Amino acid sequence: MVAVVAIYGIAWLSDTYFGTYIGDMKESISGMVQTAPWAFAFALFGVSILINTQGGTVLAVMPLGFSLGIPVSVQAVHGLVKKWTQAINLKGNYGTHTLRKTWGYQQRTKYGVGFDVIAKRFNHSDPKTTMTYLGIEDKEVHSILMNEIG
Repeated sequence: MVAVVAIYGIAWLSDTYFGTYIGDMKESISGMVQTAPWAFAFALFGVSILINTQGGTVLAVMPLGFSLGIPVSVQAVHGLVKKWTQAINLKGNYGTHTLRKTWGYQQRTKYGVGFDVIAKRFNHSDPKTTMTYLGIEDKEVHSILMNEIG
């Protein structure tokens, strides 16, 4: 019951906060985002930290993105990632899957989230796909054979 109240509390808080200050936020962010559209990604990231949920972040911030004219389809975001990485001369092939892979890799290496949980979150039916996403190579899998039991 406490968890349900906490979730509703967070949702109510974010809805109240963003509902109250959406005009001010739109005004202060719009100029920055129009000159540097990638800055909107930082807004999404910051809000996701505050309210601890991707769904809540989308509900709270994406209407602002729509009203600022930021394209949010997968194809549009893919194009933006390509454009941003080229703008800073980042070598490599980056796109929307890069963001997804990085999220999974960070969950695994920084937070210790289990492979099975990440695979479920990614909705992967084949473990090999998740292994590729997370950068797990055969040598890592074989190295666990040397771990002591004890």
